[in-house]
Amino acid sequence: MKWQPEKVLQSQVVLLCGTDNANRLKALKTLLTSAGLGDEDAMDVETVVADTGDPSQWFGTVATFPFLGDRRAVVVRNLARLNPTELMWSERTDPDSKKVTKVHLLAEQLKTIPPTGLLLLVIDDERIPAGARPDHFQSRINAWKKLITACGGTVLSFEVPTDNQAKHIAEHAESLGKSMTKQAASLLAEMLGGRVDLARDELEKLALYVGEAPQITENDIRSTVTPDQEYNIWKLVDAVSDGNAALALTQFSTLISNVKDLSGEAFQTILPQLIRQFRLAWQARACVENRVPPRSPGYELDQWMPIKKGLPQEGDWVQTKAMKAAQRLDYPRLLMCFDILLDTDAKIKGQRSAMDLRDTLEQCVMNLVEVCAGRSSVLLASPRA
Repeated sequence: MKWQPEKVLQSQVVLLCGTDNANRLKALKTLLTSAGLGDEDAMDVETVVADTGDPSQWFGTVATFPFLGDRRAVVVRNLARLNPTELMWSERTDPDSKKVTKVHLLAEQLKTIPPTGLLLLVIDDERIPAGARPDHFQSRINAWKKLITACGGTVLSFEVPTDNQAKHIAEHAESLGKSMTKQAASLLAEMLGGRVDLARDELEKLALYVGEAPQITENDIRSTVTPDQEYNIWKLVDAVSDGNAALALTQFSTLISNVKDLSGEAFQTILPQLIRQFRLAWQARACVENRVPPRSPGYELDQWMPIKKGLPQEGDWVQTKAMKAAQRLDYPRLLMCFDILLDTDAKIKGQRSAMDLRDTLEQCVMNLVEVCAGRSSVLLASPRA
């Protein structure tokens, strides 16, 4: 996004958010520098983690007259750990009517920061706690955006591009003096779950790794970049949809090789991700049969697909993977895959008899392979019965 530091600094409160971690932190540094404060270690800058103290202290600190410059800043990191709707409420009694009303002191304080003060609120990346809803942090982020806007502050949201990811990556490599093929840029996007911001960080390391070489190759990427878990799950889905049992089991072993708590990971990540990938393949199958691109499937299909996190909203590499799987899997096979996943979900929750957890997940993978390969023995043994 395009923004002007001088204009933003006219506000006393600035919220930095969005999925693009690199540009979000770059904006923080730019704002501190433009305000004449240098960096987070400067004399007139205090940095706190949101959930380590009383938020009311932020306002006392930011209201302190600056020592050396024109402004004093408080930087609050990991803001999404706090829910603004639960902070700093009080009761006031009208002296005449004796009526008691609830007052949101946080909203009042945000409006009374002096011109010399600068409160920089940063939504850092967070891991969703075990057992929490998928939108655990997003609902809080939305509440902070609403509050800051209502109080006259400025919200800067930096989002990772979800389309033309390979192009963005190749352009950043070029800015570092290195070239990349489209295939190499696509591979890096896939291995990092489509996160262009993470790809930028990896490109900095890759540029050092290749040294004087003019090009970053696919082999360089495979040798140095640790793949995101979603990439490994899509590799598993690829092997499953190919009906390749050996490769599917190898990919499954890779997927769980560094997992310390397989039970927690199975509930929170592995099974939900597998279900998600097959849902996307189901949507992609509609695109395949109607011969339309997933980015713009047309009005009728677009109305049928999920409003949030449907295939049209996914990144390029996810759409490519989903379309690849959908070309191999028709609806009957996809339906059988969902039956197997539901059966596995019931087994690991103790609702059906099962082997140990690893064997149950391996059996799930093998059953998915059998269905995708079109073997009738598994088709007849539907867990739906």
